[in-house]
Amino acid sequence: MVSDEFASGFSYVLEKAGTSVKIGYFDNTIGSVYDNDQNLTQSGTDLWVSGVVMPMNNREGSEDSVLLEQGKLQNKDKRLYVNGSISMSNLNQTIKVQIGSPTGEIYSTIPIGAYTPEVSGEQIYKRQYLRLLQGGSF
Repeated sequence: MVSDEFASGFSYVLEKAGTSVKIGYFDNTIGSVYDNDQNLTQSGTDLWVSGVVMPMNNREGSEDSVLLEQGKLQNKDKRLYVNGSISMSNLNQTIKVQIGSPTGEIYSTIPIGAYTPEVSGEQIYKRQYLRLLQGGSF
């Protein structure tokens, strides 16, 4: 099946170029009044996966370049590629990503959302934009 070949190819990329990535999910709760603080509560346990981390592509006309020009991304943001089965976007959750093990820089996902191409209905990989968290917290 074609999707199996693509999945196998992406697994090979993760094996050769991947690094350890820790993903933590946090549920968002906001008080009953519109100006209440947002509270984050960790949801479940952290997930350790292999991912490929790349810098922004500033080449003119690239998707990253367009998003940079629109102000939706910054030059220091990163692109993360993980297996398609990994959840990287949820409206009710905030996601924290640590690149490297046992310690590393901590990022949050950028609400542009994950890009997940499909082959024969199978999600092969996900691309998610990340922004460095100053001090490691939201």
